[in-house]
Amino acid sequence: LDSADIFFQDDIAMPCTGCMLVKNTQRAKDFLQFMWESRNSDTNDQMQLQMKCVKQELPGVVIYLLSIYDFVPGCFIFPSNFLVPLNDFIQSIRDRFIGQVKDSAPPIPTFVHANFMVGCDTKRQALRAAGLWFI
Repeated sequence: LDSADIFFQDDIAMPCTGCMLVKNTQRAKDFLQFMWESRNSDTNDQMQLQMKCVKQELPGVVIYLLSIYDFVPGCFIFPSNFLVPLNDFIQSIRDRFIGQVKDSAPPIPTFVHANFMVGCDTKRQALRAAGLWFI
């Protein structure tokens, strides 16, 4: 972990650009500059990052995916009625995750990402329903 420059939430086997912890290293700065210069109107930042990872085009930066149990994607913790429709692949992973934790004490996440939802009101309602809205 000490060698990592950027920590990403694991957004179902994909680094999530919506939840990054970035160390103040030159490699991290170079990476952010590289991503900024690589942006285009065809794909969003997360898809750009995924393509760079698959093609191994990351400029010397060391990335680390955070535990999906500690840094939880929204589709794993919020009821389905709050979520956008999930494709079969994401739904199967969601079902597996829920199945793994249903018979044990629920994990206490470090961070819950209110993703897989649209709109601030929906996100607030989902966070309230899960007991995670404290304002």
